[in-house]
Amino acid sequence: MSPLRTVAIAAALTAALGACARPAAEPDRTAPIDTDGPGYVQPGTAYWEDWTVPDATVLLGTPFPEQPWDAPGMPEDPEPVSATLLLTGDSHEAMRDLHAQIEAHGLKAATTDDAEAICEDGEPYECELYGIGTDGYAKISATLTAYERPARGEPHPRLVVSFGTYSWFDANDMHWRPAPEPPQGDSGIEIPELPADDLGHGSELPYFGKEEPLGTVPEDGRLLAPPHNPSATYGFSGIFALETEAFGHMEALAEAAATGERYPDLELASGDLRSRRVTYDGSGGGCQVDLDLLTLADGASYARLKVVCD
Repeated sequence: MSPLRTVAIAAALTAALGACARPAAEPDRTAPIDTDGPGYVQPGTAYWEDWTVPDATVLLGTPFPEQPWDAPGMPEDPEPVSATLLLTGDSHEAMRDLHAQIEAHGLKAATTDDAEAICEDGEPYECELYGIGTDGYAKISATLTAYERPARGEPHPRLVVSFGTYSWFDANDMHWRPAPEPPQGDSGIEIPELPADDLGHGSELPYFGKEEPLGTVPEDGRLLAPPHNPSATYGFSGIFALETEAFGHMEALAEAAATGERYPDLELASGDLRSRRVTYDGSGGGCQVDLDLLTLADGASYARLKVVCD
């Protein structure tokens, strides 16, 4: 049994026993997000092969399979995945852990050739780190972004990790240089409070940049973190924990945001992960919509919705 499945089953049993022991009650939506609860994979837990969730982060739900790259001159890329992790502690601690894992996997820690350090001060505060294989291509790409006090539409501090045979930088003939030593001490970046308000079912989903909401959180569903705007104009990005019955609700949200035609759905697979991707064309100044729907072997279901508008 995979570590991810074991964690999910244990969390589900704990929740079920607790529900039997006390009367049902409406959630306190003014309380902080409980990132120790179901839907969050804890530090030290394997989540993709033997890679583990870095210190000072929690994985939001599950990794999602990605569509394989197909760039001329590049090797095959059969099973890429990406994962979004919420920063819960100091960013330097997370990057030190990731740097150590890269080296433990026999990869060379690297940055892009124009980077002065792994983590760069500024607004937003960003860290980038890559693991280069013996063939010279990146097998893991990681970007941490932290707005110290996120404004409406800006993401809460998070780490996005991608695994594959090569990266966008490889495909575009960019160059690597050995990464400096991992950052020491504390970053000084303050983690904003993460209230659970407006993340539960029935809550409005903001369509950032527009006055009208995108829709509502499905019944028997919840956002795992505050959503954000992935576009320079207007859009939406969020990861949901769901019952499978809510997949129809999510498809309706994707259709409502779409401005172009729906492409044939894609069945994506990486390792034991299987997902369905719903995509709408966003060319001609419209909105590109990507919806990923995934159910794990233990029955836990997740959705990732991204709307990027020109």
